[in-house]
Amino acid sequence: MHWFMSRGYMASLPLDQASYDLIVESDGGLMRVQVKSTTQRDRYGRSYVNIYRNGYDSAVAMNPAGRRKRRAYSACEIDCFFVLNGARDVYIIPLAATAGKTHLTLDRAYAAFKM
Repeated sequence: MHWFMSRGYMASLPLDQASYDLIVESDGGLMRVQVKSTTQRDRYGRSYVNIYRNGYDSAVAMNPAGRRKRRAYSACEIDCFFVLNGARDVYIIPLAATAGKTHLTLDRAYAAFKM
């Protein structure tokens, strides 16, 4: 919230359980923001972040190991990800740019979304 508000945007928390962490009022309207952070790095030193959602409702089946299945977020749930890595780099990545992935490597493909 602080990051958005320090830049002049209004940020709010949902009052009930939601698939997003923040609602941000921007010049383009309201955005549903899912916040992710990571200190993980791949073998090349690039930041790696999990952006999946665990299924906790009866509509999401368990995997063979008895764990909830990981699934990508959909456009009816969020508009973008706010990602903070261990180097304190901030990325605002639109859901459409993730192409249904459940994890991202923050490399050249996402450089345009680095703030």
